[in-house]
Amino acid sequence: MGIKATEVGRQVNYATYFDLTDVGATVELKITDTEGVTTVLPSSRVTVPSSDIVDCKLGALAGGTYMQFTTTAEDFPVRGTYKLCGTYTDTIPRTLYGKAAMLTVEKKCCD
Repeated sequence: MGIKATEVGRQVNYATYFDLTDVGATVELKITDTEGVTTVLPSSRVTVPSSDIVDCKLGALAGGTYMQFTTTAEDFPVRGTYKLCGTYTDTIPRTLYGKAAMLTVEKKCCD
């Protein structure tokens, strides 16, 4: 089951497949909507979980190699295809970019 427009509380995983665990590192996740407008999620909403998981779309993900956030109603306001792009900046300093990931958001069943 995919994410529906305006859903609140759904976890979204963004896989980078590289180590994101530098203590002083920052992560950033950009969401580009169906109209091409980009929103940057505040770093307070994006985490780098240390636990391994199995994501139904991404498969097995090692802890520290993916970003995660929980949706608010404003993240995906309408149905369509959204682009996610992550950035990691560590203390070396080194900046790494993840691959663009496409996320299809479905309409609400009550629409």
